[in-house]
Amino acid sequence: GWGNQSRETDGTAWSEACRFHAAPTLIGLAWIFIALQISESFALWMAPILSGLVLSIPVSVWTSRARFGRALASRKILATPEELDQPQIIHMANEAAGAKHTALNATTSGREGIVAAVVDPYVNGVHVSLLEHMEMNSAEEALANRCLKEGPGKISNVEMTQLLYLAPAMLMMHRSVWLGITEGIHEVWSQAVESYRKRPDMVSAAEGD
Repeated sequence: GWGNQSRETDGTAWSEACRFHAAPTLIGLAWIFIALQISESFALWMAPILSGLVLSIPVSVWTSRARFGRALASRKILATPEELDQPQIIHMANEAAGAKHTALNATTSGREGIVAAVVDPYVNGVHVSLLEHMEMNSAEEALANRCLKEGPGKISNVEMTQLLYLAPAMLMMHRSVWLGITEGIHEVWSQAVESYRKRPDMVSAAEGD
């Protein structure tokens, strides 16, 4: 299977670079030794190729560091022409993104997992569109209602998975939390809906108070 991805680390670790580039480094060192035995001029002629092999480990590590890239970008070093002189269409896109209302933001605390899949209009829409549409039986409807009334923390992982694969249940729960058509709905849903009626910075400020 796929190995775990290290999304929080800053680039390639030295140990990982050594593991992947040890062989090219040794080959480069061996070729330098052979080239010097032939002649210094031959070694100099081969230097552009061999230096890349010998320096593969540090180059791999240093070029993977995001902070170095950000430092270069802040000084406009190695920048593309579009980054140095942004086209009008880029300015327009940035202005449009800044003007977009930020209330529907699934990155705010409390808007992840099944809460986002049920409450967030965009997440719910995409999630449901990827599911096979089938009829919901009475037991499944009862499970969806229990999740609404008792909260997602009161259902098992198996039951949660079952709900997440039921398009009618996800649609019904989405309508219920927004329209308030289910009596005795758990506060986790009402709080999530309320957070979508506020700007994310207001939600974060309220949580910090």
